[in-house]
Amino acid sequence: MSSINNDLIYGLFSLVTDYCFLLDIDGNIIDVNQVVLDNLNYTKDDILKLNVYDIHPKSRRKEAKEIIQKIIAGMASECNIPLKSNNGNLIPVFTKVKIIEIDKLNYILGISKDLTKEIDSITKFEIAFDESPQPMAITDLDSGTYLFINQAFENLFEYTKQEVIGHTSSEILPSITPQIRRQMLADLLISGKAENVKFKLNTKTGKSLIGFLSGKIFESNGRKFLLSSFQDITLNDNLINELQSAKERWNYALESSDLGVWDWNLITNEVFFSKKWKSMLGFEYDEISNSLSTWEELTHPEDLSYCYNEISKHLRGEIEQYQSTHRIKNKSGDYIWILDTGKVVELDNLGNPSRFVGTHRDISEIKAKEKALSEQHDWNRTIFESAKAGIVIIDTNTFEVVDVNQTACDILKFKQSELIGKKCGDFFCLGQNCCEYKTPDFPILNKEKVTHDSEGKELTIIKSVIQKQLNNKLYNIESFVDITDLKSKEKEIVESQRQLDLFFNQSLAGFFFMKTEKAVEWNNKVDKNATLDYIFNNQKVTKVNQSMISQYNAKEEQMIGLTPRYFFSDNIEYGKQIYKTLFDSGKIHLNTTQKKLDGTEVIIEADYTCLYDINGRIIGMFGIQQDVTKKQLFERLVKEKTAELEKYFDISMDLIIISDMEGRFKRFNNRWVELLGISPEELKDYRFLDFVHPEDIEETIQIMKSLSMNKPITGFVNRYRNKLNEYVYIEWNSVYQNRVIYGAGRDITQMIEDKKEIIKLLDQSRETNEAIETMLYQKNVLIEELESIKEKLTEAINQKDKFVSIMAHDLRSPLNGFIGLTRLMAEDIDSFSKEEIQEIAEKLNLSSNHLSDLLENLLSWSMTQRGLIEFNPIEFDLIKIISKVIATIKLSAEQKGITLFFDQHIDSIFVTADINMVQTILRNLISNAIKFSNADSTIIIEVRESEKDYIIKVKDSGIGMSPELLAKLFKMDEKTTRTGTADEKSTGLGLLLCNDYAVRNNGNLTIESQENIGTTVYFSLPK
Repeated sequence: MSSINNDLIYGLFSLVTDYCFLLDIDGNIIDVNQVVLDNLNYTKDDILKLNVYDIHPKSRRKEAKEIIQKIIAGMASECNIPLKSNNGNLIPVFTKVKIIEIDKLNYILGISKDLTKEIDSITKFEIAFDESPQPMAITDLDSGTYLFINQAFENLFEYTKQEVIGHTSSEILPSITPQIRRQMLADLLISGKAENVKFKLNTKTGKSLIGFLSGKIFESNGRKFLLSSFQDITLNDNLINELQSAKERWNYALESSDLGVWDWNLITNEVFFSKKWKSMLGFEYDEISNSLSTWEELTHPEDLSYCYNEISKHLRGEIEQYQSTHRIKNKSGDYIWILDTGKVVELDNLGNPSRFVGTHRDISEIKAKEKALSEQHDWNRTIFESAKAGIVIIDTNTFEVVDVNQTACDILKFKQSELIGKKCGDFFCLGQNCCEYKTPDFPILNKEKVTHDSEGKELTIIKSVIQKQLNNKLYNIESFVDITDLKSKEKEIVESQRQLDLFFNQSLAGFFFMKTEKAVEWNNKVDKNATLDYIFNNQKVTKVNQSMISQYNAKEEQMIGLTPRYFFSDNIEYGKQIYKTLFDSGKIHLNTTQKKLDGTEVIIEADYTCLYDINGRIIGMFGIQQDVTKKQLFERLVKEKTAELEKYFDISMDLIIISDMEGRFKRFNNRWVELLGISPEELKDYRFLDFVHPEDIEETIQIMKSLSMNKPITGFVNRYRNKLNEYVYIEWNSVYQNRVIYGAGRDITQMIEDKKEIIKLLDQSRETNEAIETMLYQKNVLIEELESIKEKLTEAINQKDKFVSIMAHDLRSPLNGFIGLTRLMAEDIDSFSKEEIQEIAEKLNLSSNHLSDLLENLLSWSMTQRGLIEFNPIEFDLIKIISKVIATIKLSAEQKGITLFFDQHIDSIFVTADINMVQTILRNLISNAIKFSNADSTIIIEVRESEKDYIIKVKDSGIGMSPELLAKLFKMDEKTTRTGTADEKSTGLGLLLCNDYAVRNNGNLTIESQENIGTTVYFSLPK
């Protein structure tokens, strides 16, 4: 008995390619590896419900139990009984068994080698065990146990594979006399084979056979096997008797053979089906009719046209005999494969076929065997070629490679044709002597070695070598795997572990592990109270991180070893209830109050998870927890403040409302009920717009739209219908946030009425005074007004003339170009090449973009001059706005290879200005810098702070300006338009607009420039 670590067992299960079983002492299956599930055709859940005897042949389970008892008693360590798959197939195996100890309990470990694969391997090199009409069998030479038989053996001796495999020849064929056995044994010992030993024996059903028996011994992996073949000559001996009566032969064909007979009258289209033909398909004789339609309905639809095609060929005389292999449906609805043959046996008076007779034979099993045998033929080569390890077979006499798989070629970067016939020292051993492998008794296993591939790259491999003798020649079979990447990944794994430890130790959340001294069961069979007592005294902290230590104001050595009893010392029963919930569900989330080591209370929010062993027993827990003491105190404070706001909401004398963007009342105070005279329940069905004066609704809606654009509203007045069906004036302050309108209003009706009365009295007084003053000063006032109007009119006319002149000049050139290009395309587009059309399109795009820029600046400047653009200052983050503008025009700069560098040394600067005007100024200044900069240059944007202002600087190293041009920039009557470095057009109004906007925001715009050196523009905003 040996004590083995659990991890080793499950590591073995994942690595070994043989069948692996872990059983308890009673033979119940505890675990298996994936090889068992794949080859025995079970799911994991199904096989774990079985005893190991359930996967052995029923006839040999008693023998299996006896062997298990011997193994437990230490009297045996192996078993040769075959395994039985879920679909009934028998698999010959050689099983090694050992008693092992896991967690102080004894288990049975079994590893079964599939002898079918071993035989397949032998077949690859020495024999051709294919589907032969000659009965053949393979037996273990030492025990005489059958390992494999072919279909012909089953048919001849009337035994199934399940009845033969695992038994000896004496048990299956007892009628072979001792004399014949001695004769064969003598021949085998002398020459290794026996040929044509005549025998007479009985089949399973007692049928007498006469034939010849031959055998040959072959060896694989140190074990000897016997290949036996049988030749049946009984038919020749009985041929004379069988030919005595044609009628008996016909009846035998119909009733005793495996052939079904059909007889088709081609004149009447009637078909006779023999009793055997129908019984093959599971039908009684009278269950189906003798008609051609019966055969058509049963034949697989995909095969019917093929059958009729072959029948037609025979009826036309193109082929001597009709034959087809097709599928036909049996009584249970399944399709079986048949071999259908037939021949015309009668002709009518005109020489046309009139009678067509044939047989059909069930070849479903043959089809299956053909497929299986074909797969077996390719199995070893497939394994050889698809093996994940490189395999090289070397002649030990010449050290030449006789075979190599693709994996070896891939690792060494050679073609197979480049390696076969080459000495291994030239490419693999690199001058080393392969004879380091001395004898078959001392193979080389898992030896690490350094070699090189065809490109000279150094490889680290794990190499194993065994020797194998085939056809009296000795070969080294060298298998190896490339572990070069694994070597490099060892460092990665170490680094990953280091990072994991770093995460564990540096996490802001507290991490800890607790382990129990022994694993515990948690189910309805155990005393849960006793288990919890054990856990509270014996589950101890084994690992904590720094955050966990800090939560308890402790040191690591103080935390290690603490038990649940410490953490729940004030309320043990409460702690046990928590652990019970944890063990029932496997995890728990909770908030609990605990004590630090200094006695102060701490509120903990935690997630605990159970840890289990492979048998599902609890071995400890893992916890993540955070100190939420401050968080909960904050939440309590928020709750108190919310209550205070609620109280203010209810007692306020103002009208307070929270509504959606459609004006529906989401929340309101009692002042609304008093004003409108509607109950709170009814008011929820209204919108506040339902009470607004019809003349004020449109303006109110516009105010709501402004709110939705995050523009706060103050001092807005509209009229509401009150409970007396009269309209009162309400003055509002409103803001919009998270798709909700927050409003506070007050009734100013009386104030407005008082104001009207005062205005009325003032108006009356003013009218009297004005009448007197008008009499005295009317003439002078009129003269002054006329002079002022004249000056303004003159100035407006001049501005208009300049504006029109600029528009006429600046619009004419791009419009003429646009018209000319479009006329060219309209009049003669067919004469243009694709490249010319592309060029014209690009010019049209450039012209239209220039027109768009020009019109936008002209309209903006014009609206500014006429006072149509509203000045709306708000507080905003200047840094964010600059970054946003840069992002919108970054693509234009990148297209010219220009870098926009924002020297951002301040995170945020808050200013009060019109955000839209500031964005327009920044966009124009940076666009001008891009327009007049050369490719592959840099534009610098920077914000500096003076005593009173924030100054934005835009600096380029472009073509610059002369002093003369610089002096004209802000004069409306001077022409300042220029072409950019990439032929971009300039409107000439951009800087005029920027200067106007800067002034309106109480700022300033100044420019410094030198020709061919660059331009710097300074734009200031007051603090």
